[in-house]
Amino acid sequence: MKPVRPAWRCVLLALGLFLAWEKVVAAAAATPLIPTLDPIRWGESAQNEARKVDAPVEDIRWGNSAAVAGAAEDTATFLVQETDGDKVRQWVVIVVLKERKPAEKEMRTQASTMYLTTGQKAEFPASLITPLSIHVLGPFRAKAPGKFDDVWSGALVSEFFLGAGLDRAVALVLRMEEMGRNDPVLAARKQGFGLGIGPKPPAPEVVAASQEWAPRLNITLEDARAFTVSIPVLMTFFQIASQTPGMRDLLFHLADIPWWQIVKNGGRVENVELEMGQATKLGRADWPAPPGAEVYSLALRVKVEGKPSLSCNLAVTRPVPPLFNSAGILGVSVMRPDGKGPRVMIRLMGGRADISPTH
Repeated sequence: MKPVRPAWRCVLLALGLFLAWEKVVAAAAATPLIPTLDPIRWGESAQNEARKVDAPVEDIRWGNSAAVAGAAEDTATFLVQETDGDKVRQWVVIVVLKERKPAEKEMRTQASTMYLTTGQKAEFPASLITPLSIHVLGPFRAKAPGKFDDVWSGALVSEFFLGAGLDRAVALVLRMEEMGRNDPVLAARKQGFGLGIGPKPPAPEVVAASQEWAPRLNITLEDARAFTVSIPVLMTFFQIASQTPGMRDLLFHLADIPWWQIVKNGGRVENVELEMGQATKLGRADWPAPPGAEVYSLALRVKVEGKPSLSCNLAVTRPVPPLFNSAGILGVSVMRPDGKGPRVMIRLMGGRADISPTH
């Protein structure tokens, strides 16, 4: 079988940079200036054009909650809205699962291992590749509704990471936050506590320091695996965004990145840190969630070369098809950490899954 790079590495290469993830922290305190997960509405032009290409725009036909993966032609429609002062632009992003081509049936991601600062590790198996078709319409502007781009692209991503789900990782973060408030020993720690993730085993002194508080959290191997898998799941989602014309440029425009440092390092970004901040449970009435599944928000802050570059807030749930297409992510709100500049909101607006008896 033909191995390929795991998705969490593929997205970094797709961005044209070599990113070495130094650590990922689940912090007890909330990340400052968390962008709100605001509702957005269809602009008339965006919705009309989505309907013309038969994209689902109003409701979701859910697939089998026990399905390991989605089925060919499962479709998820996202509305992307950029707000910059009084200027608003919208894009329609339609993500469709496709049948594997003969050569793709032999492709697998490479097996990988990630380590926690508690000394635990999580091993991820080689995975089948899932091909996605990505259709982008936009931008749509109120003052020029008839002018927009119509672009097709695609991505090859890990089936395992698409189906792993962020909801279990967020549940662990919520538990850590609750115990940080209610456990007398943890609540009394002035320096706080947090989990770190990396591609290499942590130094012995780091593991030793975590043993002062980690046993009180009773982090099982299953917990560690669920938390650790959150990174490649996020990378899989952003791989899709980074390979999507229009969305890629939008993210680069939005991010506050110290480009001088990147140029100095010959195009290499050698110090990237992703901080997981506040996690909350969201109301199901506000989100198109699968039956019986919880919806959570998770705040993220991305630092590049020690400088906060992006502040994000995600709405996540169980990756029931057609949400297998987006790794269970229902929505994303993004802005610069200082709150200046444009804001971007991505939200699932409609979808359909193959619900035939063979699925």
